Amino acid sequence: MIIAVLNASPKPENSSITMRHVEFLKNNFTEHQFIDIPVSLKIRAIEHNLSFFHDIMETVRSCDIVLWAFPVYFYSVPGQLKRFIELVYENEAEVNFSGKYSTAIATSGGVYDYPALEYIHAVCDDLGMEYFPGCSFKSLYHKDLLQKDVREVFYTFFKRLLICTEDRVRQIRKYPPVSAHSVQFTAVEKQIKTTYTTVKKLLVLTDQTKGSNLERMTEYALAGTSFQTEVVNILDIDLRCGCTGCVQCQFHGECIIRDDVNELFGKRILDSDAVLFAFSMKGRHISARWKMLIDRTLFIAKKNVYRNIHAAFIVSGPAMEGRFVHEFIQIYAGSRCFHDAGTVSDESGDNDEICKNLDSMMQNLETSVSEKIRRPYLFHRRAYHMAMRELMYIYGLGSHTAEFYKKNGLFDYPQGSLRHLFTRILMRFLFTCPLTKAHFRKNINRISADQYRKVVA
Repeated sequence: MIIAVLNASPKPENSSITMRHVEFLKNNFTEHQFIDIPVSLKIRAIEHNLSFFHDIMETVRSCDIVLWAFPVYFYSVPGQLKRFIELVYENEAEVNFSGKYSTAIATSGGVYDYPALEYIHAVCDDLGMEYFPGCSFKSLYHKDLLQKDVREVFYTFFKRLLICTEDRVRQIRKYPPVSAHSVQFTAVEKQIKTTYTTVKKLLVLTDQTKGSNLERMTEYALAGTSFQTEVVNILDIDLRCGCTGCVQCQFHGECIIRDDVNELFGKRILDSDAVLFAFSMKGRHISARWKMLIDRTLFIAKKNVYRNIHAAFIVSGPAMEGRFVHEFIQIYAGSRCFHDAGTVSDESGDNDEICKNLDSMMQNLETSVSEKIRRPYLFHRRAYHMAMRELMYIYGLGSHTAEFYKKNGLFDYPQGSLRHLFTRILMRFLFTCPLTKAHFRKNINRISADQYRKVVA
């Protein structure tokens, strides 16, 4: 069989962990032909050379299996791969993928890898492919592939895909087509006037185009606001490329690519009281331009420096039905420690309903900033912190991020405290001594609740 490998690693093959996993398959399935297509490394050439793009489509059309291979960059596929998928639709090349068997291999640190695999699953369903559920490897510090049992599972995983392809076993579609249509938004007179006069800084980051719904929604949201507003269109900034995975930012404390990313995310957001993110959707996710920009913020991603900044989100596109954008926003706001004031999309009801939602969101944002309201962090924030805490403690000592963790007390492992040690000894006694175990079992709910009396009495 011919297997077209859509290699979305932005690194050369000899330094790509993702391609090491593909190489394992090549070495164990030598009777099959693997054709490497470097879609991330060559994305600029693919974008500007139509002949090159058509050559890739011919390879896809003539293959038996399409293997999506990528590192997980900020809870999804790299921005370069997102751009490649956009090009498939822009050039009406979907027919080349239709009916092809497919799967995905993702490599990551094991942090929120499932959204990336699910997104590719949805893309394959949209393209009419027979998608075999993919697999993810914790390659950063667990190094799954170095373990014998993982290699055995990986081997049988791919062998099963080959059998399904040869026998033409139909795969179950998981994601139905997106049917939602955006409302053609027309601004009306502002329905809620601001009640605050304190001047606070609002940075607006958008990829809006002239006359678009996103532009009109953003203008309506900003009308009459008390914020001192600065609008930055990311289509106009100097963004030389997506993340290249060089990880030099962990040594230098900033991205070594010299464009506008360090200034925008390392300074201008930090100098603001609130940020309004305005996303346009392409396909089922935010645009590739946005994704490449966010991927490039690895230098600041592991630090909770945005913890005093509030954020709101406007989306143009089927965010609710598509699922991935709303989940992306929740993870992004949580992991970056933003205080989330809400999300409004242009699919939420009619024009009047969108206006009301924008009014409410901006009112929430102004109230949160002016009254210094803080919201408790949910699972996304805590889970991300615990994963990064472990990573920095084991592998990151000496890096800029690890120094930040030490300085701000973010290596907050409970095992090191005397209180934790005492609690462990006490709980062991309560659960092993027959008398205390019976009493504790009978009264566990009351005992747990009584601990809060000192703050509610």
